[in-house]
Formats: sequence, C-alpha cells, structure tokens
Amino acid sequence: MAIRLNQWINKASEKLPLRIVLIVPFLVQIFVVVGLIGYWSYRNGQQAIEELATQLRQETTSRITDHLNTYLSNPHLINRINLHDLEMGKLDLNDVTLLERHFWQQIQLFPNISSINLATPKGLFSGSENIVNGQVRTAHWSIEDPDKIYEIWDVDPAGYRTEIYDQYPNWDMFSRVWYIDGKNIDKPSWGEIFIWANRRNISLPGFSHYYNKDGNLEAILVVDLSLLEISTFLQTLEIGKTGQTFIMERNGLLVGSSTDASPLIQGEEKPQRLPARDMDNPLIQATAKFLETEFPDFNDISGIQQLKFKLGDEWQLIQVTSYRDEYGLDWLIVVIIPESDFMAKIHENNRMTILLCFIALGVATILGIMTSRWIIQDILSLNEAAKKISLGDWEQQLNIHRSHELRELSQSFMFMSEKLKSSFETLQKQKDDLDQTNVRLQQLDRMKDSFLANTSHELRTPLNGIIGIAESLMDGVAGELSPVTRSNLFTIIASARRLSNLVNDILDFSKLQHQTITLQLKPVDLHSIVEIVLTLSKPLVAQKDVKLINNIPKDYPLAEADENRLQQIFYNLVGNAIKFTESGIVEVSAEALKSSSHNSEIAVSVSDSGIGIPEDKLEKIFESFEQADGSTEREYGGTGLGLAITKQLVELHQGKICVSSQVNKGSKFTFTLPISSAKVSNNSSTLTLPSSELKVEDKWESLEEIHQVEVEEKSQILIVDDEPVNRQVLVNHLSLNDYAICQASTGQEALELIDNGLKPDLVLLDVMMPKMTGYEVTRRLREKFNITELPILLLTAKNQIQDIVAGLKVGANDYLTKPIAKDELLARLRTQLNLKRLKAENLYLSAELDIIRRMQEMVLPSTSELRAISTLDIAGCMQPAEDVGGDYYDVLVEGNRLTIGIGDVTGHGLESSIIMIMAQTAVRTLQESKQTDPVEFLSILNRTLYHNIERMNSDKSMTLALLDYSNGIIQLSGQHEEMIVVRYNGEVERIDTIDLGLPLGLEANISQFISSAQIALNPGDVVVLYTDGIPEAENKDRVFYGIDKLCEVVQAHHHQSAEEIRQAIIVDVQNHIGQHTVFDDMALVILKQKEPQLPT
Repeated sequence: MAIRLNQWINKASEKLPLRIVLIVPFLVQIFVVVGLIGYWSYRNGQQAIEELATQLRQETTSRITDHLNTYLSNPHLINRINLHDLEMGKLDLNDVTLLERHFWQQIQLFPNISSINLATPKGLFSGSENIVNGQVRTAHWSIEDPDKIYEIWDVDPAGYRTEIYDQYPNWDMFSRVWYIDGKNIDKPSWGEIFIWANRRNISLPGFSHYYNKDGNLEAILVVDLSLLEISTFLQTLEIGKTGQTFIMERNGLLVGSSTDASPLIQGEEKPQRLPARDMDNPLIQATAKFLETEFPDFNDISGIQQLKFKLGDEWQLIQVTSYRDEYGLDWLIVVIIPESDFMAKIHENNRMTILLCFIALGVATILGIMTSRWIIQDILSLNEAAKKISLGDWEQQLNIHRSHELRELSQSFMFMSEKLKSSFETLQKQKDDLDQTNVRLQQLDRMKDSFLANTSHELRTPLNGIIGIAESLMDGVAGELSPVTRSNLFTIIASARRLSNLVNDILDFSKLQHQTITLQLKPVDLHSIVEIVLTLSKPLVAQKDVKLINNIPKDYPLAEADENRLQQIFYNLVGNAIKFTESGIVEVSAEALKSSSHNSEIAVSVSDSGIGIPEDKLEKIFESFEQADGSTEREYGGTGLGLAITKQLVELHQGKICVSSQVNKGSKFTFTLPISSAKVSNNSSTLTLPSSELKVEDKWESLEEIHQVEVEEKSQILIVDDEPVNRQVLVNHLSLNDYAICQASTGQEALELIDNGLKPDLVLLDVMMPKMTGYEVTRRLREKFNITELPILLLTAKNQIQDIVAGLKVGANDYLTKPIAKDELLARLRTQLNLKRLKAENLYLSAELDIIRRMQEMVLPSTSELRAISTLDIAGCMQPAEDVGGDYYDVLVEGNRLTIGIGDVTGHGLESSIIMIMAQTAVRTLQESKQTDPVEFLSILNRTLYHNIERMNSDKSMTLALLDYSNGIIQLSGQHEEMIVVRYNGEVERIDTIDLGLPLGLEANISQFISSAQIALNPGDVVVLYTDGIPEAENKDRVFYGIDKLCEVVQAHHHQSAEEIRQAIIVDVQNHIGQHTVFDDMALVILKQKEPQLPT
C-alpha cells in the first residue's frame, strides 16, 4: 500500500511545475506545524487549568474546614469546663455572684462568644453577655422574684455589678425556645441558629447538662457563639481573581459568605435570616439557584460534589462539601470559581497562534514564489545549453552570474568531454595506491592499539605501588619522617600521578581517534558534578591563593550527558585553569540557551584570572600536542592532549567548545550540552557536597565528612593480590586506619582460607591474577555468601566499561581502578561495611515486628471460646496495620457473668505492645480476684499501669472500656470510643464514654473521674465496640471512614448474626480504604443479645 502511494505521488509530482513543487510542500509543513502547536498548546493549557481550579477549590475548602473545626470547638470546651467546675464543687448554683464573675472571666478569654448562660429547672437564670468592643454585662432572673424581672447589669473591671442597665418584668425563662430545646436534648449538642435583634448578629447556641448523683437535671449550660466572624474569615480568602465562597444550612439559609453582605435581611417587624438564593451577589445567588435545581433536597448532598454551570456565557466551577461534626452540626461549604479567571491567557494565545499562522503562510508564499523564480531561470538556461552540447555543439557560452554552483556546473559541461577519460585513468591509479597504503596502516594501527593496552596495564601496576607506598610513608606507617624526606616523597607521588594521567590521556586520545568511545547518556546534575570536581581539585591549589567557585544553582536544569566523561571534561578545564592561575579565582557557571533548532542547550563556562592565552594561539589551542608555546610546556608541564580530548568529548555530546582570553587577565572556556527532558530531583543519585564556594584552607575536610562513619568494632579485611607491592600498599593504608588484615597471594589461597573458617568483613580482590582471576574468585565466593553478607571490592588496572560490567555481573559490590587513591579506597571500604551493618539492623527490625504481631495474636480470645458463650452471640477480630500498635480486646467468662474489655495504647511498636500485654494480664488478674466494683477495678488497673509506664520512662497511655454483662444488663465503665447500640427495631444509640473515666497511665489516681452506665439489652439488640483505627481509616483522598458510616452498616445488617455483622463492617472499611496504606490497628467486637431459650 505504501509503495503504491509513493508511486502515485511521484507520478503526480512529475506533472506539476517545479515552481508549485517548491512552494506547496513548504506551505503545508508550516501550516500543519503551526496548527498542531496551537492545538496542543490550547489542549494542555485547558487541562492544566482544570487541574489548578480543582486544587484551588479543594485547598480553599480545606482551609474553611480547618477554621470551622477550631472556631466551633470553643462553646463546647467552655461547657465542659463549667460542667467540670460544677461537679468538682468549684461553682455553686446558689451563689449568683460567683456564677456571674466566673462567666465574666470566661468571656474575657473568648471574645467571639456572644454569651455564657446557666439555667436551672428550679427557676434560676444567670449569664454574661458580650455587647461590643469587649464590653460585658451580666444578666439575672429568678422565679422567686414576685415580678419576675429579667435584669441586665453593668459590671466594673473586676466583674462585679455596678448598676442596672435594663430590666424586663414578667419575663418567663421556661417559655423561651432555647430553654425548651436545651431541656429536650440529653447530650452535648448544638441548637438552632438565632438572631440578636438589637445587634444585627446571629449566634449558634451550644448546650450541655449538669445532672446530680441521682441522675436528675440540675442545670442547663448554654454558650452562644457569634457567627459573623465566619464571614470575616471567608472575606480574607483569595479564591482566584473573582471567586466566592459561602456556607449555608441544609434548609438553604445563609451562615456566612466571602462578601461584605450581612446574612440578615430586615423583615416587617424584625430582622430575618437570608436564604442564599436571595443574596445580592449575582454569583452566589446564581449558584444557590443552580444547586436547588441540581439537588431539590439539600439533604441528598453528601461528601464532595464537583459541579459546573453557565452564568451568562461563562462557565462557573463549583465544589460543594458536606461539613458535619460530632455535636449535630450539618452545613454545606460552597466554593465557586469562574473559569474565566484562568481562561483569559489561553484565549489570547489562541488569537496570537492564528495570527502567526496567517503571517507565516503569507511570508512563506512570497518567499517561495521569489525563490522558485530565481532558481528556475538559471536552470532553464543551463538545460538549453546542455541540450546543445549533447548534440555536439561544444562552443556553447553560458552567462550564469547569480549562482556560483550553476556557474561551476556550466564549466563542468564545457570540459567534461576532454577530461573524462584522463580523470578515470588517474582515479584508478590513485585508488590502487590508497588500498595498499590503507592495508599497511591498519596493520600498524592494530599493533599500536595492542601496545598501548598492554603498556597501560603494565604501567598502572608499578605506579599503584609507587603512589600507595609513598602515601603510606607520608602518613607515618614507618614512623615520623623529616621535612626533607616528606618533600621528596611528595615529589615522587606527584611525578607518578603525572605519569598516570599521561597514560590515561594517551589511551583516551587513541579511543577518540578510532571513535571507539560510547557515551552512556542520562540526566546529569551539573551542580553536583562541578562540586565533586572542585572538591577533588583542592589539593592543586594548596600552595596557591586561588578560590574555587561553583556558580551553578542547585536547582539548575539537568543536562543529557555521560557522567564520567563530563567529569573528565571538567577535570581537564579546571585543572588547566588552576595550572595557569597563581592567585585569584577559578569559576564554573552555566547559562541556558535557545538554539535555532528549538532544542534547548546549556552553555557551561570555566573561567580563571590566570596568565591568559595570546590571540595568535587561540586558533590552535584545541589541536593535538599543542600548548600556547614551548615555554609554557616547559614551565607548567603537560602533553598538549587535554584540550584536544576535551574538544572531541564535547563534540561527542553534540556540543561545541570555544575559548576567549586576554593575556594577564585570564581565560574563559565555554562548551555546550543538550538539556535533558527529565525534571530536577531532590533525590539525585549524584554525590552533592554542601558548599558552593570552596577555599584552600578547607583541604579535604568536606569530602571526608561525607564518607566518615565511625566503626564500632575492628573490621577484618582479606587482601588478595599476586603483586607483593600492591599488597604492601593496601596493608599500609588499612593498618593506619585500625583494620585487622589478612593476606593471600592467589585466588586459590583466599578460597582455602575462607573454607578453613576465616570470615572476613570485606574482601579486597585483584582482578588480573595468574591461574584464577578475580572474576572466578568472586563467582566461587558468591556460591556461599550473598552480596551483603560478604562485600567484595575489585581492584584492577583495567578501566573499560565492559570490565566493570563483567565484575559486577559475577557479584562484586564495587570496582576501583589502579592507581588507587587512598581516600577513595577508604571511603568505598567504609561504605560497603556500613551497608553490611544496615542490612543486619533491618533484619532485627523485621524480627521485632514479627514478635509484636505474635504477641497480639496470643492474647486474643479464640473463635471457639467466643462460640462457647451461651448468653451472647459474640464475634471479634483485630487487624494489625503497617505500624503495629497496642490495640486489643478480651472476653472473660465466669458463670453467667461476662467481662468484655477493649483498649488502645497510644503510638506503635514493641513498647505499645508490652503495655497492652500488661493491661490484659492485669484485667484477668483482677477478674480472678472477684473485684466487681468498676471504680476500684479501674483505679487498681490504672495504678499498676501508671507505675510500670513510669518505670519504662515512657509517655504512653491507654484508653480502656470494660463491660460487665449479666442477665441482659451491661454495666459500662472506662473512657474509650463511643459505644454503638443498635436496637432490634433498627434504632441507633451512641453512648459517649468521655465521662466514664480517663485514659489509663496519665495520672496516678483517677478514681474521682471513673463512673459507670447501665444499658439494658433486648433480644436482637446489637452492641459494637471498636478502636479508633476503624472510624479514622482514610482513603486515597484522606477522607475518614467515620462513626456515621459505621452506624449505617450496623443498622443495615443488625438482623444478621454477630459474625455476619463483623464481616460486613470489615468489608465496607476495606472498600473505603482501597489501596491506601493503613497505619493504625483495627479492633472490633460485636455483641448480640440472643433470644431466650424456651424450656424443652
């Protein structure tokens, strides 16, 4: 099919004029490219904006939710404090002055509270009101007053009454809505939002109750919270350019908004609350009406709803979030962002793209016509002349002046006939000579390559010995040396390293000449590479006043390069800069470029303030064996290959290198690299050093700090090398660093030592040994020891990529090339030893986790134990999380009496598990001791745990609920999660345990806080006990499972058995979690009252 299409195109193009063939494809390409760029730019921009808008709505909703959680907690906090003070006797219901001053003090602490009040069924009302600007008044009413006057008093700065501000006779507290609502509520909760008519304010009342020991209601506590501050907070939010947000109740009445409009409207007689749909703000009003159309009943809105609708010609993006709390509050948070806030830039880009498309087409059309006319005119003349020449008219004269190429072609036609034969004969003779020369050159080249490879290996081995022994002597292996001796040794080391560098340069130059170097391209962090090179170059400036500066930012774009070859480029350029700079700076910087081919590049510059390069030498500076002049070579040394190698390495990266210089002012070498498409990562594998500006005085401290790890015990190193000199170098280096050393001269000897019981911590293994190579020794060792059990570090004079790959493939941990630098050897050795120790620690942590899980399984009652209980249908389970903690449950049977316990220790790990075992053991011990009083039972248990936890020097605590069951009655004591009771008819009760105790282990004595509650069970009633891992289980969107959802599942399955209810809950929780990792244990116990058995 493709061949036929090509044939058709070729035939069609043959019939078309050359002018059209030149113009049309050019225009089509431009049009397609510009159109595709514009289209994908629009698509990508629109997608990015949708994601940004969703993120902005979610972040705004999250901020509002966090603020509401904090702001709405104050009324119930105040009620709990006052309730506690009443229970502890700090407040007296008969002492009006004490109550008024107490409430007055609290209002000073909570300025957003409208009022704090207390009302008793016996006919007493006392409270304090926050008027404006911190002004507080107290209020009082008593049924014993014959006129039943409601009095409002001004107070002095100490909170005492001064004079009556206002009074209302015949005031009846018992007929007030808030009192009726508060009396009918049996637990802490919110009331209905009400209006302060004289303040243009709305408040939310929070109720709580105080009961005497007989369970009779003694007082109703009411704290009114001002809601205007919510609007103030919403107005501070920046939601795009013109976005808005508001909060409303499920009945559509406004709670607050991000506009400055009041949530109230003036009615005929008094202010009334404003529905969201009646707001003056067009955006909020339209949104409310849209939501009424989308959800006729706002109670159907649950979770998070992402919606959009059109207002006029613009789309509006909406997020509606359901907000609920444990006290019955049920609001809707609505965030609206006009799409036009984000789309303006996209529309502008679309218009610009279309305009550029037409401009490009127009310009291309004009240029195409002019170019084709210019080309065709000379071609027609040449064609006519060629026809006449082909007919034998050799006297043709061509007058072509516009194109050099066409003029040359016309001359070729003129001389073609007379020169063609002689040219063929000359070419054939030259070809024969070249073939013979080429065969000889190839033979010589192979001999040269073989010589270089063998010579490099033979040179590196003695060089390694010279450098290593000289360095160890300077480090003091043979005792203290005189300054003259140390100076001579330093000269030996420098000369040996210079010779080693010469060998490397010649080998690299040979590879580049034969194009045998293959780059391993990958994203590379320029800042880190330069940091390493500058740090390792610091010894070169030890005797100079030269500062090395890395001016490449840490977050600079990654380059697409071969990391090792890039380091070689930097070493050459930085080394040259240091060599020719006696004082001043050597600086590395980078600049992003945009090339004409639309491929971005990085221009990296290495500049110095040295002697500079004469202008007449700049053109030859990159040629092989070239330096600025002969005197430079004699004074500073070098082969003249460094810059030639550097230039070729840069060109292998598809880059270019250039130099600019001024004599006595310095030089600047600049080369380019392609920018990688990968993003900059904080987890780069490249070693990054901490300082961007390195001074001479730092010496090697920064590099040593990175690799320096304290060795806790003396590590044993096995050295295997057939060269005694090499073994002596390694022995000298390692003995100075307190390592135990064992030596072997062959691979077979090393294997025999290990077979006879030697277990070294690490093996330093030479590769090139007679009879048995280092590769074979490594393979044999890996048959007995894995890569972390016995690290192997290969040492060799061969540094080819294939050699390194071969060593790592047979099982080596690392690879070092001779001559070996002492600091690099010690750093690599410490790294491998520490990796080995980290593996052992990881195995220990894994074993600890397994022990904790086994301990949890040991203390749980078995399924057979639970099935054997006749009075209740019981099912339980405990699912450990990723971080195992201290959750547990237990069931103890004694006759017809059952004791069920469920607890949760704070935190995770072995310590939490041990505290859980302590608690389970103590509960069983107290049960066996016939202790039945809940106060005494929990007090003894708390004291035991408290002293044990104190001895452990721990800050952990434990929530624990105990249920004593007998004859259909449950006695509940201890503080834990809410207990859920689902009656046989499906009615759900949630029993709060906050007043039944304190967490165990916090205080030595908690007896005054312990109480109990009785619950009567009917046949078919279900009781659910659980730890916080279930309601706090999160899905991928960080949304809790919640107690409400748990109640719904139990209610839907309450008619089933306890085991079936347990399974339904676990399945529903797992579906909510999905693939999200769980970090908290989940314990669950289901109790179901059985039907009474009829006598047979």
